[in-house]
Amino acid sequence: MIQGFLEFSRLQELFDPSDLILVAVSGGKDSMALADCLIRIGQPMVVAHCNFGLRAGESDEEERFVNDYFANRSIPVRTRTFPTREYAESQGISIEMAARDLRYEWFEEVRRDLSCSVIAVGHHADDSIETSLINLIRGTGLRGLSGIRPRAGYVVRPLLFASREQIRTYINSRNIPFREDSSNRDVSIIRNRIRHVVIPILESMNPGIRSVITEEQACFAKAQHLIDNYVKVYDQKVIRADDGTINIPFTGILNSEFPEIILFEMLRPYGFHGKIIPVILRSLQGSSGKTFLSRTHQLLIDRDSILVYFPGAKSDYRYYLDPADPGSMEEAGFEAELHTAGPFVPSADPWCAWLDFDALEFPLVVRPWQAGDYFVPLGMNHKKKVSDFFIDSKISRLTKSQTPVVLSGGQIAWIPGHRIDHRSRITDATTNVLILRKL
Repeated sequence: MIQGFLEFSRLQELFDPSDLILVAVSGGKDSMALADCLIRIGQPMVVAHCNFGLRAGESDEEERFVNDYFANRSIPVRTRTFPTREYAESQGISIEMAARDLRYEWFEEVRRDLSCSVIAVGHHADDSIETSLINLIRGTGLRGLSGIRPRAGYVVRPLLFASREQIRTYINSRNIPFREDSSNRDVSIIRNRIRHVVIPILESMNPGIRSVITEEQACFAKAQHLIDNYVKVYDQKVIRADDGTINIPFTGILNSEFPEIILFEMLRPYGFHGKIIPVILRSLQGSSGKTFLSRTHQLLIDRDSILVYFPGAKSDYRYYLDPADPGSMEEAGFEAELHTAGPFVPSADPWCAWLDFDALEFPLVVRPWQAGDYFVPLGMNHKKKVSDFFIDSKISRLTKSQTPVVLSGGQIAWIPGHRIDHRSRITDATTNVLILRKL
């Protein structure tokens, strides 16, 4: 294990022997194995531990364990407790994504403060396989299928050469203590469902599926490299204005051999991907003036250019959603399903709304939120100004400027990424459910 660790780190040029490394340690097997490897090779290091406060006393016990373990080895430890649930609510993202954002932002802050060369995290080969499968489900293109990279900026992953089983064997052989995160068994979390349900099914069909996926990841990464070089020619013609507007000339793209691939790669950073790319491509061949809305940006087809900008900068858009008209849904970046048979179990995804179809008036209207808007947040029985809801939820100014509202009959039915209106919720009396997703 230690030899593989050294060889992989040197081959990937992850760090030098004299570098001070910030090591992310949760207290689990992977991060404890990572820390032990670094200790054994005499690497200068500082430990960083995040307490997300999601598992009551378990999170606090893990923090005490990490502090005590490394204090006994005279290794400095930095810890931080995060209001993870509140942050997830304010940003309209999942708990898992909130924890990821919070920890990496803090890791970078500590890295700069201590002048660490890199941030080492404990991702291994099986994590990379799971990530590829998750990205396949979500539809992220070849880049997502390539798995986890050994280095991304200042973040390095020295254990990517090792499997989960190899790490378990190493931990046992070295008698290294660790803490088991009980949430790792929760199959409502997509990564755990992939790990405990999907991969075992794949292994029943092909016992060597892990090796197959790892080999395919390398092929996908090479193919993505070719695509990046191909797209670079068109990206050089993009004009980026001081106000954040992106101007993408599209005549050359339309005349290229792979226009859809180019559009996907160029628009992906702005939230336009998947099903919406072919729709945008078809629209480029029509009249100008058509607009599309992602979770963060708006896109306008203007003569021979695509303009991409924050909605807050030009917040006068209005879309009309009719579930019977797929075209109206696509432009606004939504998709809809009508369910007429229960049981109805609403999704916890803040970008997915389960609404009582018969309580809605169509077409629904999507527009920017405005001063004076109010709604009845789910679970409440009184009206609340949207501006006050944003303040109470500690939503950033940038996020507020990008947030649309969905109206039914002039009333807010849903604030995508945040909360539905209590009056639009499904109840025991609901017989028809509209599932509305923001793409």
